[in-house]
Amino acid sequence: MLIGNKSDMRAEQKVSTEAAQNFANEKKMLFVETSAKTAEHVGDCFNSLTDRIVKELDKNQAKRKPEPVRNVDLNDKNVGQGNRGKGMCC
Repeated sequence: MLIGNKSDMRAEQKVSTEAAQNFANEKKMLFVETSAKTAEHVGDCFNSLTDRIVKELDKNQAKRKPEPVRNVDLNDKNVGQGNRGKGMCC
């Protein structure tokens, strides 16, 4: 995430908003201009970043193969009797 601070001081801006946005786009980064003095867009930074993290996690989860379902025979007298080495519970 690229954060341009001091947006309340536009007259003294050294890097244009457009140049910063282009740089962020090239690097596939989020870009937000903020002002710590006025708190402008400060919360937006955190919200944008957490939204991006959640989307990436969701995307990665969708790529994962689901774990196979294991069936348990409830009539098996050994289920729950300490079969730790046999892939059963308990």
